[in-house]
Amino acid sequence: MEADFKQLAATVTTFLAPLLPPLLAEEAATQEMKVRFGEGTWEKAQALWARLDEKPQMVEAAETLVAESDDEDERAAFRDRLGKSLRDDPEMASALRWLLEKEPMETKVTLEDEENEETPPVR
Repeated sequence: MEADFKQLAATVTTFLAPLLPPLLAEEAATQEMKVRFGEGTWEKAQALWARLDEKPQMVEAAETLVAESDDEDERAAFRDRLGKSLRDDPEMASALRWLLEKEPMETKVTLEDEENEETPPVR
């Protein structure tokens, strides 16, 4: 069971790490983020972060990771702290697992799509 939490923490860390700067800057509602990362990816990141944002220790770890984004030790510290949080809160672990497994919308909006409504979204 411990390995499950570690694996889940590693998966969430890999997914969220590049998205943490705009999530922490509360740019979550901007169309630019949907264009930049893809709508499905951005929505999934927002949902995952909404669960982690409830834990002050995860916010602190995320802020440190963003400040030291090239530091593999900080990435490992974030992952380890997340693993401990998941172990201590199995309900949150289940929620994160469900969010990760949920099919993302594969649509990525482009500026051209917005200008030409006849162009179907890229799938």
